Amino acid sequence: MRIFFATHNKALKAEAQKLRHSGMVWLCLGAAAFIPILMTIIGFNMPWDSPVDERWNKVIENNLQAFTGFFFPLFVVIMMVRLVYLEHRSDTWKLVETQPVSKAAIYFAKWEIAVLISLATLLALIIFGVIGGYILQWGKPSLKLDQSSVDWGRIARIVSRYWVASLGIISIQYFLSLLMKSFAWPMSIGLIAIIAGSIFTGFGVLNWWPWAATMYTTQSYDGSISGQYFMAHEKISLLWSALFLWLGYQLYRRKTFAMAFFRPVSNLFLALAAIGVLALIIWTVNKPIQLSRYEATVIAGELETTTPVSQITLLRPPLMDTVLNIPVKDKQFHARVNTALPAGMYYLRAGNNRVEIFMGDKDSVYVNWKIEEKGSDVKIAGTRLAENAYLKQAGGGDLSYLVEGAYRQTPPEFARSVMSEWKDGVDRMTKFKTVDRIRPAEDFIALQKKLLSMRLLSIVNVEYPKVHAAYYPNEDLKYPKSLDKLKADGGLNAPELASFANYRGYVRSAARQQAGANDSIYFNVIRDSVNDPYTRDVILYEAAQETIFRMKDSLHRNQTMARILGEVRDEKMRVKLLEANERANNLQRGKKAFDFQAVSLNGKDMRLSSLAGKYVVLDFWATWCVPCKKETPYFEEYAQRYTSEQIAFVSLSVDEDKQAWRFDANYKRNKRVLQLLAKDENGKMSEAFALNTIPRFMLIDPKGNILNAQMPAASDPEFESILQKEIPSLSRFQ
Repeated sequence: MRIFFATHNKALKAEAQKLRHSGMVWLCLGAAAFIPILMTIIGFNMPWDSPVDERWNKVIENNLQAFTGFFFPLFVVIMMVRLVYLEHRSDTWKLVETQPVSKAAIYFAKWEIAVLISLATLLALIIFGVIGGYILQWGKPSLKLDQSSVDWGRIARIVSRYWVASLGIISIQYFLSLLMKSFAWPMSIGLIAIIAGSIFTGFGVLNWWPWAATMYTTQSYDGSISGQYFMAHEKISLLWSALFLWLGYQLYRRKTFAMAFFRPVSNLFLALAAIGVLALIIWTVNKPIQLSRYEATVIAGELETTTPVSQITLLRPPLMDTVLNIPVKDKQFHARVNTALPAGMYYLRAGNNRVEIFMGDKDSVYVNWKIEEKGSDVKIAGTRLAENAYLKQAGGGDLSYLVEGAYRQTPPEFARSVMSEWKDGVDRMTKFKTVDRIRPAEDFIALQKKLLSMRLLSIVNVEYPKVHAAYYPNEDLKYPKSLDKLKADGGLNAPELASFANYRGYVRSAARQQAGANDSIYFNVIRDSVNDPYTRDVILYEAAQETIFRMKDSLHRNQTMARILGEVRDEKMRVKLLEANERANNLQRGKKAFDFQAVSLNGKDMRLSSLAGKYVVLDFWATWCVPCKKETPYFEEYAQRYTSEQIAFVSLSVDEDKQAWRFDANYKRNKRVLQLLAKDENGKMSEAFALNTIPRFMLIDPKGNILNAQMPAASDPEFESILQKEIPSLSRFQ
């Protein structure tokens, strides 16, 4: 050890001297400059939707993410293999070892040089990125880069994380280059491993794979939500580095693989012990954890908005009852909830903006909420961090493929497809973990399993029978017993799921399937299927809303409403139903349509009255609405066929996320459709048009009066028939 420290500096200086003639400095500079040059060119030609005060940070982020995902690990592999191959090719190892320098100093000096080159490349990338940013600032003043600044503390953290993530690759490639005295084999192994790492990262698996570490760091660019400095995969990279640095030293010191690890036998046991300890530590570091509940129910956070907000309101769906009003002071809010909160979905409302969260009793939830003109950025931490991350990432999932391919399947085959989806869904839930290794609590997983069962049962009991009846009219529909498990988990009586829209929708669809077109039987099935009084009232309330707005006869509507008011016990719901009935009456043919406000893609403010003199065909939709997107091609086709001076086809988004709408609307295929984003302050438009569900289609005459407030879906042939019947200029198409 004394010799090592005495000769270490000499060995390090020798390695630095070799760099001058290796071309490594130019390789480092070229690698660091390549991406910033490209990103600067792209920056002149792409739209910048990020907030103005974040533009400089976005410049750096774009450069780092473009470089470090694939190119950085590739550069590290090339760099490490080249450094060692130069010694093999010129056979200078023996010459170096004749000098009065310890082998350990020689070995570790080369590794240290590689590590420093890795860090220098990242720093050079930042410098070139800043230069590119100044070029953008000079050549494209509209970016307003001069109104923002770089958060150097944040950049330092992310650079250190990328650097640590690269250490495992460096040490493993060092070992491989010592083992295989060529350039091609270590390089090929490294390249294949990087490609495999990119695939693993894409599927979100094997975060311990060393060549995927920098890619996982790119995926978690903003770092840990729970406050950890290094992520699990970055800590594992350090472990890989330590193991292979030690293995490489044994190989370098003893020259051959056999001498290093098999002779004497104790070397083998020592190597296996080291690998075993590493595997145990990696398993421990990577093991998912569950957060425990808090001592009280607390909601806190930080709110940044350009429009002053004095309070945040906690709402409980579906009626959006106010649970708590939380004052906002100096952009901070904090409150303790003293009422019992069943675990489920809730909303936080700030002005006209809302964010959906999952929480319950004894939860401490911290919300970092940034509201900009172009959308909201929300980060949810606390005891329900993993649950909200799962909902954001996984969402409800699209199960429409089961229905679309059902006509080719017999009942047993369809049942196998359904159960396969159920098992895959449960597997995703139970294996899900955040970048911080935090997995959802068991109560959340149980709720999600039940919701998945209900969604699948809705397809089994409602959708597939329609397909089967159409394609196999002479055969009885008999499912195998394999679906019994699903039926046991997916019963209608589940009051713990009352806050989930999927559950309430499933109960209504199952009841409608049993009742057919008979509304009286429909309400009776709901009443008899749900035991909990509040949950039953909620579902009856929503069923009544969808039913009365479907009815065109006001007398029939009023009779149905009187019947429902006799079933619903909650006084608040009764009042709301009476109001809904009045709104439905106001949506009758000939009534004046609500003069909504909206904004177009070019930023122009518009109203329904802006289109006076034209027939207006309205499509209410949102970027998150899967059924809406399925109707879009049909709506666009009619716009292409019928748009004229007398007719306007309008796609009116009800998105709260302006940025998501702008991105989606910009890429619509048919430019004949006028893309608008509703400015639905306080929900007045949604209330006036009774937008309980979307997509929704409506036809308005040139005077702004309603012709049809409940048009069929655009995919329904009846949609076109109504257009041709109501608009005189289209009569020639009949």
